[in-house]
Amino acid sequence: MFNEYKKQYEAGLEPTAKSLLYHEDKKHKGFGVLVTMFPYELSQRWDEKLENMNILNRDTSHMDVLLSVSFFKLKKIKKMFEQNQQNMERSKNLQEQMSLIEIHKHLKGWRLS
Repeated sequence: MFNEYKKQYEAGLEPTAKSLLYHEDKKHKGFGVLVTMFPYELSQRWDEKLENMNILNRDTSHMDVLLSVSFFKLKKIKKMFEQNQQNMERSKNLQEQMSLIEIHKHLKGWRLS
């Protein structure tokens, strides 16, 4: 989906949710529906009950992006950690094992921070 968006953007098409909903590829179309259609919505009464909170019109996009990027990084580090673990198990060379252990420590530090 990201690559399709990027391809359309680089072609100067300025892709939107609507353009992805009407994509010719069924996978992209289905994913577009999943991303844009949310089965729940906040009640208008929240803003009436909690004055000065502005619940419905609050922009959370910045926090959403930060959370998404953090989740992606964690997933990527976990994958790199597992790959390094496999390489350590297969390695027979002492120098290579020491190098992989250093990488293991470095990845572990990232994972914990």
